[in-house]
Amino acid sequence: MNQITEIVASGAMSILVILAGIIVHAVKSWLVTKGGTNAVKIVEILAKNAVNAVEQINKETDLKR
Repeated sequence: MNQITEIVASGAMSILVILAGIIVHAVKSWLVTKGGTNAVKIVEILAKNAVNAVEQINKETDLKR
């Protein structure tokens, strides 16, 4: 039973990762057409800052998985 659960969970995660990749690609294409490469650079900087903020909070609060 545990193996079936693991297989279903890994399959679901694979599908979600593929969908996330498609969404990211679509948003990036839309940004390039609407705002040019500067818009993409701004969004990449914002995303990088968000990741850094989450990592900092994780270190400060000692959250573990």
